[in-house]
Amino acid sequence: MTPIARLLAASTPAAVTEARWDWHGVPLPLRVAAHLTTAEPPDGLITSVRCLVGVGDAIVVCETPLDVHVTPGGRREPGESLEDTAVREVREETGWIVTAGALVRLGFLHFEHLAPVPADYAYPAPDFFQVVYSARLPAGTPEPTGWTDTEGWETRSRLATRAELAGLALSPPQLALAEAHFGT
Repeated sequence: MTPIARLLAASTPAAVTEARWDWHGVPLPLRVAAHLTTAEPPDGLITSVRCLVGVGDAIVVCETPLDVHVTPGGRREPGESLEDTAVREVREETGWIVTAGALVRLGFLHFEHLAPVPADYAYPAPDFFQVVYSARLPAGTPEPTGWTDTEGWETRSRLATRAELAGLALSPPQLALAEAHFGT
């Protein structure tokens, strides 16, 4: 059994969906599964780190030109730990400040390509992972002001209550991660 097969066999997905990404005009169909586990995927297959951020009884929701999500994050810089990536990316994408000591491993997102990828595709295939953390800030922590996403992708971040999440267009894996965050 391969390391990926062992990792996936040890955890039942909390939610699964299919998605489509675009690689320079080429549609890439994917299966996306949220796994709630402290197991770590193979380092070479981790393409980014994500972090759900709670503030009191609310959660930070991000909006992009394409979607709404609760997992700000991004790629590691050379020599950066997973935790340091989560801290940096949350600040860059939302303006919120979390510390590595506040992070709790929530699980990972497993992405499986459902079709061959183009020859110039720059990421692992057919499988890759995003490690997901959860962080909590005390109720009453002021929202960031004057924040702008340094990479220009996130158009807005705001707080939403658990009850409000059902009315957002979150994917099943995003909802499963949010529910797990509220349970931590």
